[in-house]
Amino acid sequence: MMKLIAILLAFLPVTLAFASEPFEDFYKHLRYLSERDKLLSQNIANSDTPKYQPRELKKNTRDDSVPVLKTNSLHMDLSESSKEFALVKGDISEIKPNGNAVNLDNELYKKGENAMKLNEAINVYNKSKSMLNTAIMGSGK
Repeated sequence: MMKLIAILLAFLPVTLAFASEPFEDFYKHLRYLSERDKLLSQNIANSDTPKYQPRELKKNTRDDSVPVLKTNSLHMDLSESSKEFALVKGDISEIKPNGNAVNLDNELYKKGENAMKLNEAINVYNKSKSMLNTAIMGSGK
């Protein structure tokens, strides 16, 4: 499945050149799910690492269509917050004696949930591509 995601993301720049805004949002969502999958894998891999804290990926909800201007030197600079995703501290339900805070059950659950969302997104992509091909080429009858 990761190979399919890598292939889809490899064609992303070419596809985005022809994509409209709804498809751009879809690709951002696909990129988010892929990056979140990597992060959850890191959390699981470090479940025995001393003092390791779980991390989570959150979508930035800031609207970039409205420019944020810094009109005073005392104002915060928000240019860094324009990233698509934010890396945040994950939920901590328990801390092991070695200081590790990864709950393996929770991380595996989140990874499974993320995998289902990835599969769903890939299925939607394939169906959309098939429908677009049918619209352009005809039904073949």
